Amino acid sequence: MQRIGYELQDQAYDHVLTEDERREAEFRNVCEYITRNPERAGLVERDRFESYGFTGCLVPGYPSLRPFDPDYWDQFDKIIAFLRINGLMRTP
Repeated sequence: MQRIGYELQDQAYDHVLTEDERREAEFRNVCEYITRNPERAGLVERDRFESYGFTGCLVPGYPSLRPFDPDYWDQFDKIIAFLRINGLMRTP
């Protein structure tokens, strides 16, 4: 592909969250770290990561839920609680 002017991006880096990283406060830190990837890549200015058009979160049934909305974590916690109560998600 390089001969014709195309280059593939590096492979994605996968990381399975440890038990400590799945705790609420640390989970939120991991989420923020990921959402700041556009900053580290130089795609947006520092502290403007929420303006990057491809940053978002997919929660089935909530297509407009965005991680930068003021009530995001409250909504997220309610959704997760609902899924767990109804047996649709396993508790770690």
